Amino acid sequence: MIANIPDDTYYNNPSRSLLNFIRDMFMLSFYTRGTNTIDFMMMKKSNMKKGRLEFERTKTMNRRMDRAFTSIKLEPEALEIIYKYPGDGDRLLCIGDRFSSERSFRTAIRQGMIALRDYIDYQEMSFYSARHSWATIARNDIGADIDDVAKGLNHASALPITDIYIKPDWGRIDELNRRVIDFVLYERLNK
Repeated sequence: MIANIPDDTYYNNPSRSLLNFIRDMFMLSFYTRGTNTIDFMMMKKSNMKKGRLEFERTKTMNRRMDRAFTSIKLEPEALEIIYKYPGDGDRLLCIGDRFSSERSFRTAIRQGMIALRDYIDYQEMSFYSARHSWATIARNDIGADIDDVAKGLNHASALPITDIYIKPDWGRIDELNRRVIDFVLYERLNK
C-alpha cells in the first residue's frame, strides 16, 4: 500500500498543495515509526537533537513512568519533509501555522486521506495506517523481533521492572527503521 502512494510530482501542483502536504505528513509518520498527528503538531525545534527526534508521546505520556519518551533517528527521507515544511518560531513543522487547532489538522488529514486512498484504491487507509504498516512490514517482511517492533512503536514493555535495569538501545530500532524504509522504497518496488 505505501509503495503505491504517489510521489511528490503527482501532487506538485498549486491546486493540490494540501494533498501534497497530507501525503508528506503521512510519509513522515511512516518514516518516524508511526508518529501521531498530535505529536507532529506539538513538536518544537528543540525536539530535534543531533540528528534525532526526541519527544514524549502525547497519547501515553501521562500513563507511563518514562513519560512515553522516544528517540527516532531522522533518516534523510524524513529530514527532507521536515525541511520542506518548517514551522515559525519554535515550532518544528508548519502545522500550527497552517491549521488553527489539532482538530482542524485532523480534519484536513482525514479529508486528504480519503483522496489518497481513492487514488491508490485502498479504502481502509487512514493516517494511522502509517503506524500499522510500519509494524507489519517490520515484523512480517523484515522478520524483526516482536519486542523490537513494540519498542519502535513506543509501546510499554511487558516487563517494566526489567526495563528499569536496561538502558534503551535506540540503535537497534534505528537499524530496523532503516530496513523498513528501504524495503518499501527500494526492495518492494523492485519485486
